[in-house]
Amino acid sequence: PALKAYVRQSSALLTAVEQLNVLLLDNAKSTPIDHLRQELGVLQHHDAITGTEKQYVANDYIRRLYDASQTCQNIFSEALGHLSGGTQLAVFCNYLNLSVCPETVVADSQYSFTVTLYNPLGWSLEDMLWVRIPVHVPDSGTQFEIVNVENPTQFSFTYQLLPVLDRTWLIPEREPLDGKANMELIFSPVQDGHRLTALGFSTFNVTARRSMKEGSGYAFGEKIFDRKSSHMQFFLGHNERNIILWVKHMTSGKRFKILIEMMYYDSDTEYKPSGAYVFTPKSQTEAFHFGMPFVTVTRGSCVHEITARYASWATLVARHFTDQKVEVEWTVGPISDQGNTVSREVIVRYTVEGVPEIFPSTPGEFFTDSAGRRLIRRIRKTESDTNMTDSIAVNYYPVVNRILLKGRKPPVTRGQESHDRMGEQKKDLPALAFAVYTDRPQGGTSLKDGQIELMVHRRLVRDDNLGVHEILMENGIGGDGLIVRGQHWIHLDLQSVVLNRDREFATRVTKPPIIFFNKRRSSAPIDPHTLSWSGLNSSLPYHIHLLNLVAWPLTETEIEKKQQLLIRLENFQKSYTKGPPMRRRPYLLHLSWLFSRIHIHNCTELNLTADQSINSPLTQQLHWPGSDLNDQATGSNSNVIQRRLNEVTLRLHPETIHTFLCAFQRT
Repeated sequence: PALKAYVRQSSALLTAVEQLNVLLLDNAKSTPIDHLRQELGVLQHHDAITGTEKQYVANDYIRRLYDASQTCQNIFSEALGHLSGGTQLAVFCNYLNLSVCPETVVADSQYSFTVTLYNPLGWSLEDMLWVRIPVHVPDSGTQFEIVNVENPTQFSFTYQLLPVLDRTWLIPEREPLDGKANMELIFSPVQDGHRLTALGFSTFNVTARRSMKEGSGYAFGEKIFDRKSSHMQFFLGHNERNIILWVKHMTSGKRFKILIEMMYYDSDTEYKPSGAYVFTPKSQTEAFHFGMPFVTVTRGSCVHEITARYASWATLVARHFTDQKVEVEWTVGPISDQGNTVSREVIVRYTVEGVPEIFPSTPGEFFTDSAGRRLIRRIRKTESDTNMTDSIAVNYYPVVNRILLKGRKPPVTRGQESHDRMGEQKKDLPALAFAVYTDRPQGGTSLKDGQIELMVHRRLVRDDNLGVHEILMENGIGGDGLIVRGQHWIHLDLQSVVLNRDREFATRVTKPPIIFFNKRRSSAPIDPHTLSWSGLNSSLPYHIHLLNLVAWPLTETEIEKKQQLLIRLENFQKSYTKGPPMRRRPYLLHLSWLFSRIHIHNCTELNLTADQSINSPLTQQLHWPGSDLNDQATGSNSNVIQRRLNEVTLRLHPETIHTFLCAFQRT
């Protein structure tokens, strides 16, 4: 699970440095970028990304990916230096998940640093974004001020301080890093109408100083965010066994709940053991519960947080933010194997109760993504459907970035209508949808209608004898077992709302903003033009996704001769609509002046792999008897429109990825 997350983070880094290489660095960094691209390509091998390699091979993958990533992280410093005249550095804190960052931790009670976020997406981000920064707070008299460098005097961001979790202090990987942070500073860079600029940098200055005032802003639940678009209201609570997310539908007033729990499967260690290739739980009826967890509750100005400690090696944290974002963080490991005798596979389970509108129209129906893009319909298998006896494992599917339930509106018969106390009929609750977005590929399923579970970690004591010839037992730095931490993002709303934002949320989970820091060594004011910048003259609409912006060809020697770039764009829109016209028209994108500092004057459409023109199959296809050779030779599938010289417009079809090779000039 750790390598899968590292691959996703490195892939997001690759996307970002490819963009900066074109927009800010005059294509000068193609060699180190290509190094990272090749290492990520190696990791797409089926043994690498699925975890069916030996441990020493996995260690080598990590080393190679680390070396390539470190070089590309330096490109951010050069890009910032290009904007600021060499005065700013980009320092990455690669251990933020351990609450370690030397750039933000200073022993003094008064200090300052900048937080810069690079948004690699073609849209600005307006909601559901939070930043957690490790800081050292010597006493309660230390207060913080967070401002956007573009408007430092107009608005100070609301924040919250939370102590570093006890679970985090005990992680062995943290010890050699000398982490001195005792608190985490939490704020949202998109509160009060602020946006994270598209394809660009947004920078915030954080200042710590002594103050006689207590507190950190608003109380939880006060309106610091616009929630007009939300149909649901969430409340976080717990009982003896579960974390509970209470949900209220704002229009109908109906209440229901989501149970959030960490569980585990004991795997077979004799007849058919679990291993790198197979999952064979010992019990084919149900996962095992931990004992009653030790629960702590924290409320503040930004987040309501509940921590459930199930065991010394199993912790679950649910966070409900003031903009209604709900995040679940799991920390698992080193998994207890009871003296090398028990194989365990740990899951996080979500169960929606008290609302039939989440039940599917077809019993057993749920959806998982296809390579992070479209959704695939799954139907839960039972023992009566197959001669297989492993009714749990047979229903597990790969989840790259999301798993989703689509409900239906239950039929209402005469006499069943609900009324309020005044005798008026209540508004019905529409069909709902429930999605869980993951920060790495995982295995997932729905073993009951209204329920989702995702496997987050495994520790096995026997080999499955299917080819690896090695026990799946990564030991980590402490030698007792690997510790893994990750996040799930919950989205429950009306089905129309969830499906409308599904591709956007999935893309944001896959390509999140890249965060880096810079310790302030001077009290001089910051020039906002040096640390806030966008590579787009206008943001793309939310249904148009910029997949790639790459200098082309990929070798520097050829790039010097040609001013070309490769652009991939995806139109998320559905091909068909409910009303007329039934078939959606292509979206027209004016490309010539879309990007800052460059003018695109000519484009050619290529196939998806970018190795031939989209028209090549028309001229090279077989000519069948009776076909018109002239029509076949002159036919065109190109979606490039060039009505005027040096003005390019692209035709982007719904549910389609288009690839274009474009010539440009710098302005």
